Amino acid sequence: MQVDTLFTVSCSGCSEHEIHLLKHQIKILQRKTRLNWVYAVPTRSSTADLKIQRKAGQEIAIATFGSGATLQRFKLAWPLRVQGFLALLERCENSVLMELDAVPLNKAIIEQLDAMKGATQFIHQGSLVRFLPEQDCIQSNLVSFELLLGLLKESPKPLTAVPNTVVMDASLQSYPMRKVLWALALETKLAPSSTWFEPKTEFQIEAWPLLSEWRTSSSIMRLAALFSRQFCSLDKARRFADVSVEQVASFLQACHCAGIEVNKRLVELTPNESLQAPISDEENKGFLARLRDRLGLGFSKVYTR
Repeated sequence: MQVDTLFTVSCSGCSEHEIHLLKHQIKILQRKTRLNWVYAVPTRSSTADLKIQRKAGQEIAIATFGSGATLQRFKLAWPLRVQGFLALLERCENSVLMELDAVPLNKAIIEQLDAMKGATQFIHQGSLVRFLPEQDCIQSNLVSFELLLGLLKESPKPLTAVPNTVVMDASLQSYPMRKVLWALALETKLAPSSTWFEPKTEFQIEAWPLLSEWRTSSSIMRLAALFSRQFCSLDKARRFADVSVEQVASFLQACHCAGIEVNKRLVELTPNESLQAPISDEENKGFLARLRDRLGLGFSKVYTR
C-alpha cells in the first residue's frame, strides 16, 4: 500500500555533508518505503514528521516521530547507514499504517492468477493484460509495474477472460509473473480462517525469495533469513522481525504464490511452552550475521524506548 501524503524528515546538529548523505539515502529508499518521504529544512514555523537530532562528536543520534500520545523516540547509531535508516522509516510507517483502514485486495484475482495454467488475455478498464504462465510473464499496455499492480488491486470483481490466441507481443511491456504475484500477496489482507493462521503450526521455506528483483524491506529480509533457516511459528517470527502476525502470514502467502515451497509441521506444546520465549540476543545476532553475509550489507542498530 502506498500513501500519497508526504512525510518530512529533518536533521539538526548535522554537518552539510551529513545532510547531503541523508537526502541521498531518502532518494535511494523511495522504492522500498510505503510512505513518501522528503527532506525538509528545519524552521521555527514548521515541524517535520521525523526529526533527527545529534550533538557534534557523539556516536548516537535521537529521532522522534509523531506527537503527543503517539510520540515515538529512537536511538540511532551514527553515522546512520542506509539499512539502519530504512529500518527506522519502516518503524514509523508501521505506526501510521496501523491507524489506516486496511483495504482488502481482491483475493479472487490472486487465487485466479496463482491457479492459472494456460495463456489468457484480459481487458479491464480499457487496459490490456496478457498472462503467460509458461513464460512466467505478464504483458500489458500499461507502462509501469506500479500501474499494473494498481489495476489488479483496484479491480472490484474477478477479471473476465476474453477468448483470444495469446502470444508474446514485443510491442507490450513485459513483467515477471512471480514478481507480480509476490507484490500482490504481500499486500493481501488474509482472513482469520486462512490456513496460515492454523494453531500449533510451524513453517519453513525451501528457497530464498528473489529479493534482488522482488519488492523487499528489512523486515522481509529478516523473515526470509528466519524461515529459510528453520521451522518457525508465526508468533516467534513476528517478534523476531518486529512485525504483526498478519504480515508474517502475508509473507508466507507471497512465498507460496511466487512458487517457493512452504513446508509446515504441527507441534505439540506443553503448558510451559505455550508462550514462546523471545529470540535471544545471541540467536538474533546469528541470523543478522548470516543475513549480512548473504546480502553483503551492513546494518545500523535501531533502538526504541
